Amino acid sequence: MTVDGALVLNKQFEVVGFGVEVRAPALPTDWVQRALDPEATQLQAEPANSGGTRHRAAYRLCQAEPNCLVLVVSQDGGVKFVRQQAGHIIFWDQLPV
Repeated sequence: MTVDGALVLNKQFEVVGFGVEVRAPALPTDWVQRALDPEATQLQAEPANSGGTRHRAAYRLCQAEPNCLVLVVSQDGGVKFVRQQAGHIIFWDQLPV
Protein backbone atom coordinates (compact mmCIF):
# COMPACT_ATOMS: atom_id res chain seq x y z
CA MET A 1 0.00 0.00 0.00
CA THR A 2 1.64 3.22 -1.06
CA VAL A 3 -0.93 5.42 0.66
CA ASP A 4 -0.16 6.47 4.22
CA GLY A 5 -2.95 5.48 6.58
CA ALA A 6 -4.92 2.39 7.42
CA LEU A 7 -6.76 -0.08 5.24
CA VAL A 8 -9.82 -1.11 7.25
CA LEU A 9 -11.79 -4.26 6.39
CA ASN A 10 -14.89 -5.80 7.94
CA LYS A 11 -15.37 -9.51 8.68
CA GLN A 12 -16.36 -10.13 5.06
CA PHE A 13 -13.10 -8.47 3.91
CA GLU A 14 -15.00 -5.55 2.40
CA VAL A 15 -13.12 -2.25 2.41
CA VAL A 16 -14.53 0.07 5.07
CA GLY A 17 -11.74 2.65 4.91
CA PHE A 18 -8.62 3.29 2.85
CA GLY A 19 -5.82 5.68 3.79
CA VAL A 20 -7.64 6.59 6.98
CA GLU A 21 -6.29 7.79 10.30
CA VAL A 22 -7.29 5.55 13.19
CA ARG A 23 -8.56 7.52 16.16
CA ALA A 24 -9.22 5.75 19.42
CA PRO A 25 -9.04 6.67 23.11
CA ALA A 26 -5.69 6.67 24.86
CA LEU A 27 -4.50 3.40 26.32
CA PRO A 28 -5.22 3.07 30.05
CA THR A 29 -1.78 1.48 30.49
CA ASP A 30 1.80 2.20 29.49
CA TRP A 31 2.46 -1.47 28.69
CA VAL A 32 1.56 -3.98 25.99
CA GLN A 33 2.45 -7.66 25.91
CA ARG A 34 4.73 -9.41 23.40
CA ALA A 35 3.58 -12.98 22.77
CA LEU A 36 6.50 -15.36 23.00
CA ASP A 37 4.51 -18.27 21.57
CA PRO A 38 1.62 -18.58 19.07
CA GLU A 39 -0.99 -19.16 21.79
CA ALA A 40 0.20 -16.16 23.85
CA THR A 41 0.60 -18.28 26.96
CA GLN A 42 4.03 -16.73 27.53
CA LEU A 43 4.09 -12.93 27.52
CA GLN A 44 6.73 -10.26 27.96
CA ALA A 45 5.77 -6.71 28.94
CA GLU A 46 6.94 -3.98 26.54
CA PRO A 47 6.48 -0.20 26.76
CA ALA A 48 3.46 0.84 24.69
CA ASN A 49 5.42 3.78 23.28
CA SER A 50 8.32 1.64 21.98
CA GLY A 51 6.80 1.49 18.47
CA GLY A 52 5.86 4.28 16.15
CA THR A 53 2.55 5.95 15.42
CA ARG A 54 1.18 2.92 13.54
CA HIS A 55 1.86 0.65 16.49
CA ARG A 56 0.31 2.98 19.05
CA ALA A 57 -2.79 3.44 16.85
CA ALA A 58 -3.10 -0.36 16.58
CA TYR A 59 -2.86 -0.76 20.36
CA ARG A 60 -5.52 1.92 20.94
CA LEU A 61 -7.84 0.44 18.32
CA CYS A 62 -7.57 -3.04 19.85
CA GLN A 63 -8.29 -1.56 23.28
CA ALA A 64 -11.39 0.24 21.95
CA GLU A 65 -12.60 -2.66 19.76
CA PRO A 66 -11.77 -5.94 21.54
CA ASN A 67 -12.85 -8.17 18.63
CA CYS A 68 -10.54 -6.66 16.03
CA LEU A 69 -7.24 -7.95 14.70
CA VAL A 70 -4.71 -5.42 13.43
CA LEU A 71 -1.77 -6.10 11.13
CA VAL A 72 0.87 -3.41 11.43
CA VAL A 73 3.37 -3.12 8.59
CA SER A 74 6.27 -1.04 9.85
CA GLN A 75 8.28 1.30 7.65
CA ASP A 76 11.31 -0.91 8.34
CA GLY A 77 9.46 -3.90 6.85
CA GLY A 78 8.47 -5.76 10.01
CA VAL A 79 4.94 -7.06 10.49
CA LYS A 80 3.08 -7.36 13.81
CA PHE A 81 -0.30 -8.87 14.59
CA VAL A 82 -2.08 -7.04 17.42
CA ARG A 83 -5.24 -7.96 19.31
CA GLN A 84 -6.83 -7.80 22.72
CA GLN A 85 -6.88 -11.08 24.60
CA ALA A 86 -7.81 -11.71 28.22
CA GLY A 87 -7.86 -7.96 28.87
CA HIS A 88 -4.32 -7.40 27.55
CA ILE A 89 -3.12 -5.80 24.33
CA ILE A 90 -0.90 -8.49 22.82
CA PHE A 91 1.30 -8.42 19.74
CA TRP A 92 3.07 -11.12 17.79
CA ASP A 93 6.23 -10.25 15.86
CA GLN A 94 6.57 -11.77 12.42
CA LEU A 95 9.51 -12.08 10.08
CA PRO A 96 10.55 -8.92 8.27
CA VAL A 97 9.35 -8.69 4.67
